[in-house]
Amino acid sequence: MELINSNPQPIVRFSWTVRDNEYVYMDTWEMTQEEWDALTPEDIEKRQQEQYAKWREHMANPGA
Repeated sequence: MELINSNPQPIVRFSWTVRDNEYVYMDTWEMTQEEWDALTPEDIEKRQQEQYAKWREHMANPGA
């Protein structure tokens, strides 16, 4: 099977890292250029904080 993208769009990869006293959290987002251009710096910061908070919550209670 061959998948063909009939409407190719450039992909933006945005990688970021957070280091705290216990862990290093690394994440990469992939999105189209249009999606990236629509984000404000505030949107990016909010999304990073939300994802990091969810990850820290999971690390504090991994079996939940």
